[in-house]
Amino acid sequence: MINMNRRKTAKLFQIINSFALVVIAALCFLPLWHIVSLSLSDKSAIAANQVTLLPVGFQLSSYIHIMGDASFMRAFLVSTGRVVVGTFLSMLVLILAAYPLSMEKEKFFGRDVIMWILYIPTFFGGGLIPSYLLMSSLGLINNPWVLVIGSGLFSITGAILLMNFFRNVPKSISEAAAIDGAGHFQMLVRIFIPLSKACISTLVLFAVVGTWNEWFSGTIFLNDRKWYPLQTYLYGKLNTQIDFVNMTKEELERVSQLSDRSLRAAQIIVSTIPILILYPFVQKHFVGGIIVGSVKE
Repeated sequence: MINMNRRKTAKLFQIINSFALVVIAALCFLPLWHIVSLSLSDKSAIAANQVTLLPVGFQLSSYIHIMGDASFMRAFLVSTGRVVVGTFLSMLVLILAAYPLSMEKEKFFGRDVIMWILYIPTFFGGGLIPSYLLMSSLGLINNPWVLVIGSGLFSITGAILLMNFFRNVPKSISEAAAIDGAGHFQMLVRIFIPLSKACISTLVLFAVVGTWNEWFSGTIFLNDRKWYPLQTYLYGKLNTQIDFVNMTKEELERVSQLSDRSLRAAQIIVSTIPILILYPFVQKHFVGGIIVGSVKE
């Protein structure tokens, strides 16, 4: 009788849990789908608020306009380059920091002191003005490198995840490699990194998404709009009206057939495509990388 009641309770919980997850998924998906519908709808239908979940008066004019917008495409390329360089440098810093911190105290003197020093910025930060003064003293104001360095290359959370993952690598493997004459660099490249692909893939996803979505550093540290990353460019577009004064006659004719809401929706959709393409390739490593890297033995 007790087992039957437990089975009923478990089944009821499963039904409620599944329903709640479906509702949460719908709440996340439907706004994005509404934006897709807006980007594909006719100007008059959008003005009349007829667009909900399906496009009304299907058209691709907004996407055609974006592909011909030199400023948008330049911002897209700047963001792409920023993500590639920033992710590579971020992973390089994280790996080089996590490896020595994963060692025992006896092998790395002062390990705990260094860990506490790295912890301090997680409790409080210097603020915007000191950050601006630092970037200015480094000569990075209005310099595209500020997009990589200004948004931060090191994450203590990522370092802890990778450090714990390295600690889970069997000591017998590294000891055998040391007996065979392998140095720390060889062990890191040939043993620890290959065995930590799940955690590294997870951290790459975090770095790519964080770097791609970051817009604030471009707003604060850049004066030249030609170096604006895509998110900073979109932030400016979403908070300002379309500049009709500096447009050519052909551009005015093309824009007159578009809705401002449709154009902005299309820009948002195009900006999310790279992340949507990347996620399926690293999703299989995501759960394993988080769980194993978060366990401390």
